[in-house]
This record gives sequence, structure tokens and C-alpha cells, in this order.
Amino acid sequence: MSNSTTVQVSSFDAARIKFLNCYAMLEFQQAHLFEILLDTSPQKANNVFYRITNKRSCYSIIDSLLSLHEDDAARKFWSKIEKKMNPIDQFRNNLVHWVPIADMGNTSAPQTEPSRRFLQPGHSICKTDAASLSTEDILEKKEVVDQLTLIITIFSKHIKNNVSGDKAESLREIYLQPITDQTAMALAQCQIPTKP
Repeated sequence: MSNSTTVQVSSFDAARIKFLNCYAMLEFQQAHLFEILLDTSPQKANNVFYRITNKRSCYSIIDSLLSLHEDDAARKFWSKIEKKMNPIDQFRNNLVHWVPIADMGNTSAPQTEPSRRFLQPGHSICKTDAASLSTEDILEKKEVVDQLTLIITIFSKHIKNNVSGDKAESLREIYLQPITDQTAMALAQCQIPTKP
């Protein structure tokens, strides 16, 4: 018999949880790409991947492994992914390390709920012009993370299947597009060829 408890979570905290869950899935897909590039088991790849604490080092290793595949288009595409990932990684760090603030608004009136919730860097609490992250900011970045997860998933399949010939050229055309032009819906419709 289970004793379950329902916990009320604010929309702000729910957005943080959703973003962090999506970011964890993005890292999982990066680990899968790592596994493919190393041509090893998931256990071995994950054992190495999840111990690399510096994202720049991780991305540099992926780039080096891609160079072994002698696929310039894949490396160019990875470079575009990495450029998109850097601000997402910084955003994730802010989301984890910044301080949650509950603005109670006018304190002369009795209130039980804050008028707004946001995050601020710890060194700038109580400054009116400080950087902050709102629920909307978090949900907007979550959408980018969802898109990047799908892109890396498809990219991993391309690398794993070692696509060549005409099918590879059509994939390279997709990969060489500016990454902002690749919506999740468009990528979901991509047909990844498999080896005959």
C-alpha cells in the first residue's frame, strides 16, 4: 500500500522542473552520440561522458571524435549545434545557481501568494536593475532544448548509419541549413536512411 502525497507547485517551479528534465534528456542524447562516436557500449560511454564536468571539453571531444569519421558536413553541423548549446548550458547554470525570489508586491496589504516569482544572481539580490529569469524565459528556453534534443537524436542516427551517396547529400543539405530554420516539426519528418 503506497502513501502518496500531492504537492502543489507554482507555475514558476513547474517551469524550472520541466526545463531541467528536458535538459537531462538533451544530455542523455549527447551521451548517446558519444557512444556512437566511440563505437562502444552505453555503459562505457556513459561512464566517461557523465564524468566530463566541463561542457567545452565535452564538445571538443565530440568534435575530435567526429573528425575521425572524416565527414566535414557532420563536423560543420556539430559546430552549429555547439554554438546553440553554449547559451543553453549557461542558462541551465543560471537556473540551478541563481536565487529564487518571491516578490510579495505591496507589503502593506496582506497577501498569501507572491505577485511574481523569478531568479536573480545571488550577488545582485535587491538591486532593481539586476538580471532575472521569469517563468516565460524558462519556458522559451525549454522549447529550444526540446528542438536541440530532436536535432541531436537525428544527427546521431545519421552518424550511426554512416550514410553515403545521394541520401547522404540530401541529409547534408538539411544539416547545412542554419539551425534556426530547423523546426521540431520539420526535423520529425526527416527520413533517416538505414544501411541496406
